[in-house]
Amino acid sequence: MVEQLKRDWVAWLLTLGAVITLAGPLGMLRELGQSFGGYITFQRSTSMLPEIDLNTPAWWSGIINNRAGHGDTLVSVNGRPHATEARSAYAEAAQNGQTSAALAVIPDNESETRTVQVPINTFSLGYFFDVRMPDLITGFVLWASALIVYLARPNEPANRTFALAAATVGYTRILYVHTVFFDSAYATTVEIWLSILLAFNGAVTYHFAMSFPQPIQRKAVRFSIILVYLLGVMTAIGLVTSRIPSLSPEYRSTAYWTGYYLSIILLLVGVVALVSRLLWMRFSPSSSKRDRRISSILVMGLLISMPAILVSGFNALDWSPSLPSYFWKGLDLRFLLLAIPLTFAFVFTRYQAMHSPSRVFIILIGLSSSALTAAIGSWLWTLSYPMWQDSGLRPPFMVLFITALATTLFWSIAARWRSMLGRDLNWSGYSNTTLRAFGRRIVTTEENEIPQSIVDALVSEFELDQAAIWVYQPNDSTLRLAAQSGTQQTPLPSLMTITESYPEDQFRPFRANELASVTAEWAQSLVASGGVELYLPLISGGQVQGLLGLGSRWDEDVFDDRDLETAELVSQQAALFLAAARYIRELKRVPDAWPMSRSGTPTIGSRIT
Repeated sequence: MVEQLKRDWVAWLLTLGAVITLAGPLGMLRELGQSFGGYITFQRSTSMLPEIDLNTPAWWSGIINNRAGHGDTLVSVNGRPHATEARSAYAEAAQNGQTSAALAVIPDNESETRTVQVPINTFSLGYFFDVRMPDLITGFVLWASALIVYLARPNEPANRTFALAAATVGYTRILYVHTVFFDSAYATTVEIWLSILLAFNGAVTYHFAMSFPQPIQRKAVRFSIILVYLLGVMTAIGLVTSRIPSLSPEYRSTAYWTGYYLSIILLLVGVVALVSRLLWMRFSPSSSKRDRRISSILVMGLLISMPAILVSGFNALDWSPSLPSYFWKGLDLRFLLLAIPLTFAFVFTRYQAMHSPSRVFIILIGLSSSALTAAIGSWLWTLSYPMWQDSGLRPPFMVLFITALATTLFWSIAARWRSMLGRDLNWSGYSNTTLRAFGRRIVTTEENEIPQSIVDALVSEFELDQAAIWVYQPNDSTLRLAAQSGTQQTPLPSLMTITESYPEDQFRPFRANELASVTAEWAQSLVASGGVELYLPLISGGQVQGLLGLGSRWDEDVFDDRDLETAELVSQQAALFLAAARYIRELKRVPDAWPMSRSGTPTIGSRIT
């Protein structure tokens, strides 16, 4: 990433953009300790009156029991104008010992003002996590997904445009809710940054749609990309200038609504283009099986996120007579947005970059699944206690989220431990690592030291009490003890005669109790000696190379069935090593059988005698 920062503006966007968007959560943290009415405020640049933000959790005291509702216009608090004096009105009421305040609101889609009594609360970390946790998690997952995809192939157009789109949308989510009261220059500044990001959400989405999975190399498409970015610039100018108080109200209103609807149109165009291209990939006869699999995964992610997307669309276009909330019967739909970055990041790292998912991606899955599990658990908790709102309790999201995340991280880390627990949770990875370590130790060994190296590696890498190897002697058809390692429990037979009972045609490992039924002398010698739990015939090219004996594991009692699979691979490697060592020894004797010229090289036409 450091090298990319020296020459790539996308790397700078991913780095500096993440720093700038910290203004979102910091702005909300500045509200800690403030008295408020149990709701979050949002104010359009063209309106003199604020309204209740749709991100206000459905269980907050300001809107439960129909006190007020999402989208209601806020007129006054205790008779003082809400837009300019709400903060001081709530603070003064709290200092006077009042537990509630008179809030005058104009309900959404109504024109008459009504007054409700809202409890006075103190904004705490609990409220902060209630309102910011979904967006912070979603924004972080989007940014991290952008970083993963970008670093996988920083010069690939599809990877770059995805990183651009995911980071832009992620920064938007992080900045989206940044204050309780819109009454400070800090809130206005953050809102300007947010307006710029919102202006380009549609443009970067459209750009990505035209670049994935491969860029469309047509002049009309390139022209359309330039056009949407120019429209994004116009949108940003309109939204930003609408926040300049020195301009006339008429100009500010025109600039705001032009930029507002243009940003929605651009985002709609980008989403439609992306969905259309994915559907074309899925159903086009010319698409490969791989492309159809990719499109199916991505469409599934979009479908999972669709409830939250529809709520945002209905709110933006006001298609609903009553503004829908992100909270469907208490379920926080914003967490469903996590499906989009996760599916795209998986596709890019697995299908585009040909990489297996990185550990960071696994952490993102754990983070997202923990958040969604906690959201569903909190929702079920609210359904189980219909009167919970009146009791002053909040859903146990944070407790469930921390518990689920800690459990996920514990098992993820435990699976990598070099222990019995690690073998059980990540047997495939554990076995592969062990087999690689075993092979590396043998290939660096001289041929005359291979038997000893094999048993030493087995004891060390497979955590055995002992191991022994018998090498086949073709001259007298015997197995001779060539090496052993570990703690010797009982003396092992040093020489065993091979008969027709030796399983030359079988490669599987044998447990000690299986040899008890074999009447051959060599088998009975092994059974009588004890101390060895597993026997592995070493056969290569249809010829016996030897026999390998494995003692018990020091960390558990028996070899399970999965261990037998690993042992079979070990026997194949050991047989090949022994065969190769034998061939090398024979080749070293070859020069002695060839007539030499005066120069010391074999003469042409000579043969072995």
